Amino acid sequence: MPRRIATRRSPIHGNGVFAVRDIPAGVALIQYRGRVISQAQADRRYDGTTGSGHTFLFILNDHFVIDANHEGNAARWINHSCAPNCEAVIHEHPIDRRRDRVLIETKR
Repeated sequence: MPRRIATRRSPIHGNGVFAVRDIPAGVALIQYRGRVISQAQADRRYDGTTGSGHTFLFILNDHFVIDANHEGNAARWINHSCAPNCEAVIHEHPIDRRRDRVLIETKR
C-alpha cells in the first residue's frame, strides 16, 4: 500500500505529520500508540514537567492514558488545527478498557 503520510520537520513544534497524497474522507490513517498507563501514573510521571509544550499524553478513557513518550509512533507529531482534516476516534474494547485504542481518521 502506498504511503499516505510522512513525518517531517515543522515550524510549529519541530516535527509534524503531513499528507503525501490526496486521502479521501473516512480513512483510518494511523493508530495513536504508546504505553498505556493509569491517570494516576500520568499525574505522577509528568507533574509540573510539561512546560515545554511537548506532551504526548492522550486520554483514552476515565481510567487510562496513552503515553506516546514511551513506545509512541508518528501519530504523536500530528498537530491540532483550527480547520482540522482529521479527528481522533476512540474505539472501545467491549471488555477490557485498557485495550481501547485511538485511531486518527480523515474527515475530508
